[in-house]
Amino acid sequence: MLEVLIGEGFFATPRTIGDIRTQLRDQKAMSFEATDLSPGLTRLLREGKLRREKADKQYVYSAV
Repeated sequence: MLEVLIGEGFFATPRTIGDIRTQLRDQKAMSFEATDLSPGLTRLLREGKLRREKADKQYVYSAV
């Protein structure tokens, strides 16, 4: 689902894990815990599909 969000342009602006969870819940009718999303986000970071920065004491993710 994270790759679908990348394809839809969701990560054109930086997003927190909370933003990602809300988008998946409200727009895709899928509920995930933050701990469920973390491995997928890490994989996408390593593959170079997302980048991560620290903002306001939490990480934000955006498309490369």
